[in-house]
Amino acid sequence: MIWYKSGILHQRLPSETMDAILLFNANFNTYANHVIQKLF
Repeated sequence: MIWYKSGILHQRLPSETMDAILLFNANFNTYANHVIQKLF
């Protein structure tokens, strides 16, 4: 279901916007992992 919605978003949004969102998600995941490692 998530991939299905992502496919719809990809069709509606410009590729530049999708790249920015993917980059933001990657950075957020890296930051979150860093924080989690510090906490535990």
